Amino acid sequence: MVKIINQNIPSELLDAYKRSLRQSTDWKPGANIYTARTRQPFKLPHMRSNRGNSPSGSQLEVRAAFKSCIECYNNSPGTGGATPPDIGYRSREWWFNEAAGSGLWYYDYFISQTWAYFYAGEIPDWCKLPPTYIPVDVVQGSTQKKHGGESSVTAAAAWAAALSEYNGASWTSEGYEDRYIVEFRNESNYINPVLWGATIAAFRAKLTVDLTMYDPDDYYYAKLVMVLKNRFDVFYNGQGWVENEYNFLLDVTDALGTVWFGADYYNSDYTPSQPADRETKGYVVHNDLWGYQGFYIELSKKPEK
Repeated sequence: MVKIINQNIPSELLDAYKRSLRQSTDWKPGANIYTARTRQPFKLPHMRSNRGNSPSGSQLEVRAAFKSCIECYNNSPGTGGATPPDIGYRSREWWFNEAAGSGLWYYDYFISQTWAYFYAGEIPDWCKLPPTYIPVDVVQGSTQKKHGGESSVTAAAAWAAALSEYNGASWTSEGYEDRYIVEFRNESNYINPVLWGATIAAFRAKLTVDLTMYDPDDYYYAKLVMVLKNRFDVFYNGQGWVENEYNFLLDVTDALGTVWFGADYYNSDYTPSQPADRETKGYVVHNDLWGYQGFYIELSKKPEK
């Protein structure tokens, strides 16, 4: 709406005026102030489709992606919010600062960064709720241990003997039926008065978690992840598990709505490397006596409609 005072439209511009605005109307009697509103088109533009008057399939895809962008923007807080690389809605203040130098208003910049994801059927990290984490249980009676330990007059000889024993050993649950452990450690220590001792110990187990209360339609994904804890002198990452705070192991999205039981043991068997003299090297994922909870289900929830 436009307020007009003393309107006087030149005759040569009258046709252009009529194409854009309605006839002005009295806004306040006696004040000589009028208002003019935009005029609806005489004819709506033709929509290309097989039916002739409805949007095409490609137009609907573009609109759906744009609508998803709008929904994401409306869910974004004014301040605070997540910051990269964290998953979660980023604040409008964050987008305002990011748009600086782009030549775009921050809302337009947000759309330019977001639309292509939705159009490709993907969801950008800044349009997801922060993930939640559900602790995962170790299956009772599934803990198994594999061990090798020897002593010798040198550290190298003790390690070689311990490694040979470890490689020749089998996984066994004897003595650990009521324990819940997943960890690894190896160490090389001087044993008074003359011997060196080397020890290699690994614990593995199977996992389970009740996901019956989580409707798969309410979540983008569910992942089995773990947090490794360093309880020893040196953190051991021989299996390459340490990448982030929560390290991805398995996609369990299909298990939502069920009680999930892992088919595999965690951790896997591998060849350990020798620690330095008088050093203990390893990690802990889960140990009930020490209170270490390292396995979780990471859930990404869809926004509520």
